[in-house]
Amino acid sequence: MRNARSQADPKWLNVPWVGHENTVIASVKNSGSVPAPGVRAKFYVRDFGTGGPEVFIGEETHDVANGATVPFQAKWTPPSEGHFCIIVRIPLYQNPNNPALVEVTELNNEAESNYDRFLSATASPSFRQSR
Repeated sequence: MRNARSQADPKWLNVPWVGHENTVIASVKNSGSVPAPGVRAKFYVRDFGTGGPEVFIGEETHDVANGATVPFQAKWTPPSEGHFCIIVRIPLYQNPNNPALVEVTELNNEAESNYDRFLSATASPSFRQSR
C-alpha cells in the first residue's frame, strides 16, 4: 500500500490514507518453468467492520517470466477508518499463445491483507465550539 504520505515518509509505507488515493501492490511470482504471458490479477476490498460484500477495485494484466516476480497495481480510496481486507485473485490461467497450457487450479492464486490502521483524512483547521 503506497500513497503520497508514504512517498514522503517511509514510516507510513503499507498504511492506507483515508479519503486519498492509495496504490495497492501485489507481487505475483511465476514459480513455473515456462513464461506466463497475459496474467490478469483482479483486486477487491471488503469492509470487515460491516461484513459487507467484496467490491471490485481494479485489475491489471502483465507478462510474468518463469522465475520472475512482477508487481501488479490497483487504486483504492478508503472511505473511512475501520477494518478492511484487500483481496487479489488471479483467475484460472490459460496461456493465450498455447491454449493447451492451462493451470491445474486457480485455488493457490489468492492473497489477502487486512488493514485496521489508517492515516486520518486531511481536515480543515481545528476550531473551538461552545455549547
